[in-house]
Amino acid sequence: MKTFGVKQLNNLLTGKTLAAEIPSSANGLRSFVSTGAYRIDEMGRSQSPSKFINSKYQDEYKFWFWCYEIGVEFIENGWDILDGDLINPTYKKGINSVKELEHELVKYLEDLSILDVEWRCDNPL
Repeated sequence: MKTFGVKQLNNLLTGKTLAAEIPSSANGLRSFVSTGAYRIDEMGRSQSPSKFINSKYQDEYKFWFWCYEIGVEFIENGWDILDGDLINPTYKKGINSVKELEHELVKYLEDLSILDVEWRCDNPL
């Protein structure tokens, strides 16, 4: 599926990060993608979305996504991960709409339905 389902949209719009493990480029690596929403307040600071689905700020939400690979030894050993440990990191923020976010994510995922709330994934970041 190349679009988000209703449950995924509701999770995004209430501030939950969605994540999934995707195929890595080489043996010995694990690859992850995650995405979320935020809004910029009157002072120019990033704010988490409202926990309520009928928030008056939904039209102001921006989206981000993060895709990276990491050596399996970091996950297996529970080591701290620094930016320099990431392999092929891609980060984009300031995405203006859900449609634009879906368009960006299909470059990394053939099926967006595999994205679920972050705590259900082994995503180490």
